[in-house]
Amino acid sequence: MQQIKLIIWDMDNTFWSGILAEGDIKLNDANVQLIKDLTDRGIVNSICSKNTFDDVKTKLTEAQIWDYFVFPVIDYEPKGFSVKNIIDNCQLRPENVLFIDDDERNLQEVAYHNKGINVSLPYIIEDLLKMPECEGEDKKHSRLDKYKILEKKNERKRVFNSNIEFLMDSNIEVAIKNDCMSELDRIHELIIRTNQLNYTKKRISKEALRNILNDSEYTNKYVHVKDKYGDYGIVGFCSVFHGELVHFLFSCRTIGMGIEQYVYSEMGFPKLVVKGEVVNNVNGEDKPSWINAGFNENGEKTTDTRTHGNFVIRGGCDLEQMLPYLNIDDKCITTEFNFRNFHRDHTFITCGCLRYSEEIKKQLLNDVGFLNEDCFDTSVFKHEKQIVILSLLMDYAQKVYHVKEHPEIKLAFGAFPEDLDYLSYGWREEQNDFYINHLVPEGRIKAEDLYNNLQFIRDNIDKDNLLILINGCEVPSVNPKEVGREMVHKEYNKIVDQFVNENSCNTKLLDMRTIVQSTNDLNDNIRHYKRHVYYKMAKELLLLIDDDEISVRTGVSRAVIDVKHMLAKKANSIKRELMKK
Repeated sequence: MQQIKLIIWDMDNTFWSGILAEGDIKLNDANVQLIKDLTDRGIVNSICSKNTFDDVKTKLTEAQIWDYFVFPVIDYEPKGFSVKNIIDNCQLRPENVLFIDDDERNLQEVAYHNKGINVSLPYIIEDLLKMPECEGEDKKHSRLDKYKILEKKNERKRVFNSNIEFLMDSNIEVAIKNDCMSELDRIHELIIRTNQLNYTKKRISKEALRNILNDSEYTNKYVHVKDKYGDYGIVGFCSVFHGELVHFLFSCRTIGMGIEQYVYSEMGFPKLVVKGEVVNNVNGEDKPSWINAGFNENGEKTTDTRTHGNFVIRGGCDLEQMLPYLNIDDKCITTEFNFRNFHRDHTFITCGCLRYSEEIKKQLLNDVGFLNEDCFDTSVFKHEKQIVILSLLMDYAQKVYHVKEHPEIKLAFGAFPEDLDYLSYGWREEQNDFYINHLVPEGRIKAEDLYNNLQFIRDNIDKDNLLILINGCEVPSVNPKEVGREMVHKEYNKIVDQFVNENSCNTKLLDMRTIVQSTNDLNDNIRHYKRHVYYKMAKELLLLIDDDEISVRTGVSRAVIDVKHMLAKKANSIKRELMKK
């Protein structure tokens, strides 16, 4: 046996006792310490286990050793090729690798596909630190750090290639135009409303914008985008003054397309001072190869516009990225997205549109700094034929408040558990006072309140109108501020599952658990996704609608709505009474 540089571990009945998928396991403290001792000797550790990735990660994170492993392969694929991939990623020879597994068949398979590798049953574990092949010293963990960097590079490369294939196939075309005055209203709307891809965040009046467009010292351009799925319209604006970008902003619907980097390169990489946070940073070197310059102004969409009636979509503005892939006439879609940081898609806000009197809503809009003027405006409850689509992600994320004098009045804002830096929002002094003295924080929404809010919404939408709920994914977040957030999503997803099951006659679920498969599908946080995810969301949404329309045409679903609805409500009422007892 040659010097061991990498040990690849099986988990079940090897690193720990028991099988994780069948219940609880017993983690040996000696093995936990062994991983640390091996790392101190410069020996790197990896995992090849037939298990669920998140479950293994959770156990090892609880033991505080997850970060000691590199290139873990945790799935149900054959181990021979999985181990080969680990070795290739680590850029090592099989002769310097030890694979430990309790199953002889796995050992034989790995040995067959990795000539020269060292394999062993778990009995070797207690002797590892005594073996001369495992000697060495690396107290600073420089070798582990080296492989962690290599791991990140490989991950970025893999994600990049995966997303690029989708973008290449999208046939994205960008036209950068000069006649900004003819699009004054649309450009001003972008300046006021954009946030996640607004790099300068200078909110100016329409008159101030007009002055800039008429000033010869400014170079002004707007951006028009199309791809094979449709025409996005005017989605960006940039203004350069003496070599520096004073305005550089793009619509949410272009997130993940690389439009901002392409335009920045076309502008010659002028000086840019980024204000606040943005979803995607730009650099002074790259030019996306998947974007084509210009297009025929008279060009037609390459896909047919579908007809499904009217839609109301209430949720985060990231859902704008889904709209082009629906191929539905814009006139048929009413969007109720957030205005910058002012979300209105929490169920307490949506319910408040009906629950609160006009007098109360008017008073709240005056007193509460985090409510935008359109907060309580909604088409969700219109008594007309339409499909209602609600994203529930703000219920999963935001902090709930109630008015001290009226506990039944509840609102939501910010993020839980973070404390709100209300002074940074520029509220009026009386609004700051109201926040401090009259709003009581409750934390995240209670499970029972979420269910009741959904039932209130469902009861107040015409029973013949389809309600589609969008839940949250359950993969670990890429954002360090959201460690463990996937567990919160799992908790609330159970409530949503129960609600959809009990109202299945006219309520469906756009299940993000089946679409977002790994952190590779996430953008900057657990609620924002890569471009291809919104494409998949749109296609799944159309399938849900098609299935419902087939049911309606055949008379299967709507004929039994009244009976099912009545029985479901009665069953829910009985459950709650039993819980109270």
